[in-house]
Amino acid sequence: MMVEIDRLLALLDYVEATERDRLPTVLDMSDYRGFRRFGDDVIKLPGVLVNVHGEDDHVWLRVERLVRRPPPLQETLGSVPGSTSPTTSP
Repeated sequence: MMVEIDRLLALLDYVEATERDRLPTVLDMSDYRGFRRFGDDVIKLPGVLVNVHGEDDHVWLRVERLVRRPPPLQETLGSVPGSTSPTTSP
């Protein structure tokens, strides 16, 4: 059983290293085209907590997992046509 676990761990390490090599290394933030936010912008995001003091530990950044919410009801949208199905066009 240990041989299988060792092989699985080696395979996971290989996949992780492969993915790390495929991602481009960004050396300058102005070249980064992905999700780029600065301190004040991050603090304003929903579910982001900064400088959380726990019972025995201090966490400088905590991001809560987002919860899926259903779209607003048609009555609350007013005259905006739409559907809750992503396959149908509005």
